[in-house]
Amino acid sequence: MTWPLRYNKSVIPFDPKQLTDDILKDEALMDDTNFWSDQRQAKKVINRLNENKSLLASRTKISETFSFLKDLFNLLETDESLIPGFEHDLNDLKAEIKNVQQLIYFSG
Repeated sequence: MTWPLRYNKSVIPFDPKQLTDDILKDEALMDDTNFWSDQRQAKKVINRLNENKSLLASRTKISETFSFLKDLFNLLETDESLIPGFEHDLNDLKAEIKNVQQLIYFSG
């Protein structure tokens, strides 16, 4: 998979630190008093900011869900009644990963 150019600066294909830095830069741009003077550029910044916030939130959700499922998986050996919940959460994780893949695929 080819990653958007802005993420090629990092050796990590999906770098939360780079996303956070990009978010902070865009928010700083929006604080500029002349931000709205170029409507086209302002729209690009806002779209990029929203996309990056969405990617970062999804990444956080995926990471937390994966960690939870890893812990839950270890409990399945002793309590099989947890299997349906595990399968449900695993399907949610798969859906979130697919969502992120689509966001990345359709982003500039």
